[in-house]
Amino acid sequence: MPNDNKSYSVSDAFCWRKDNGFVTNFRYTDLVNYFINIKNVSIKLVLANHKNIVLDTIKLNQNYICDDICINDQIKKLQDCSGHFFIFHELKPKKNEKLIIRNSCHTSYSLQGSTPSVVHGNLPVLAEDSFSKPYPNNIIQHSKFRNYIYQIQNNFSSFDKVEAFIFNPTDINLKIEINNILFYLQPYTSKILQLPKASIYKIKSKCLYLRPILFVYKDNNFDVMHA
Repeated sequence: MPNDNKSYSVSDAFCWRKDNGFVTNFRYTDLVNYFINIKNVSIKLVLANHKNIVLDTIKLNQNYICDDICINDQIKKLQDCSGHFFIFHELKPKKNEKLIIRNSCHTSYSLQGSTPSVVHGNLPVLAEDSFSKPYPNNIIQHSKFRNYIYQIQNNFSSFDKVEAFIFNPTDINLKIEINNILFYLQPYTSKILQLPKASIYKIKSKCLYLRPILFVYKDNNFDVMHA
């Protein structure tokens, strides 16, 4: 987390999809009001494609502690079929007060009208201070020399298909290997890729903490989970 003396709103990297009949909904909480009882602050939603090119920025005025938004309604006129997004809270800290709020809210995915499957954020990646200026350093650290191996704790042998949403939370070009798949992600970019059928997936990279969002399919059903 940010380690200077400023107040920050920290966001995970959330995946949005509208490909193949996906509908993405995002349920968020007014954490500023919930935790410190400061009302009438806004929330900013930043929608980007996989190259981290911002497609739209939406300001949400909070009327309730919890609310939700259909991401498809916000990007229905765009050609991009998937990407990632961030959420930042407006902060109004008192003098000499430091606030750090991380929003790890829930995203739900429905495929061709199916019952939505819900997953919460799992990787804090960006932060903005009370003046909307970005935190200049990495929240998730990386090594210059050492490779880290992250084994996903699940057996995937029973699924017909497995897709992984991967986000690079660092400011370096990241070499990533998942089993025998090798690819690169530029800083703060993302990718959805279909994984080869396997029972176990191991992720190797120089990133200290790299957790994907997984979409799994069996027969006519699908589910979403974080690693």
